[in-house]
Amino acid sequence: MATLSRGYKRKSEGFILADANANAETLGDEPFQYFKKFPTIQVAVDADRRNGIEQLLKQKTKPEIILLDDAFQHRKVKAGFIYS
Repeated sequence: MATLSRGYKRKSEGFILADANANAETLGDEPFQYFKKFPTIQVAVDADRRNGIEQLLKQKTKPEIILLDDAFQHRKVKAGFIYS
């Protein structure tokens, strides 16, 4: 499972997948809290949600579920489920 957020107020840009070097400045405060509290979940940030989803699906460990923070605010991402 993964969570994808915009990373509000972070000081970085583009797609970032949380790792041991992650902090609130690179991820934003809420995604960093998710990363610390739920270490078995992939936590990623990207202002471009479509790109973030594509990048998560390119990872060696592909998430079966991607939870989007405030996803309904973004028209480029169609809400729903994809079964494969």
